[in-house]
Amino acid sequence: MQFWQPCRLQRSLIDDHRTARAAMTFAEAAPFLTGPASALFVALLGFLAIYRTFNSTMLPLLSGAIDRHLQQIDDLARRQQAEHQAIIDQLQKCNQRLDRLIAQADWKQAQ
Repeated sequence: MQFWQPCRLQRSLIDDHRTARAAMTFAEAAPFLTGPASALFVALLGFLAIYRTFNSTMLPLLSGAIDRHLQQIDDLARRQQAEHQAIIDQLQKCNQRLDRLIAQADWKQAQ
């Protein structure tokens, strides 16, 4: 029956585990502070710095550049519309002149 009874060492480990403190000592916490937890914290701080820098400097620059680009496109569209209107006016004048010439030619043939 002694086979089923835990030995004294096992009992002491179980008792030590039950009475252990909830707080960690610095020696126990040091690997976490210098290991993956601190790396994650530094990475998060880096991403936050990049995000804040992008929002405070890059977005205003980009929005200004986009506004200038859209203004250039609007100016180009206005100039192109004016050119199209000038071409249409010239074509209408040419058409009227050809109609007059054809009418004169028809009148001369009729005589």
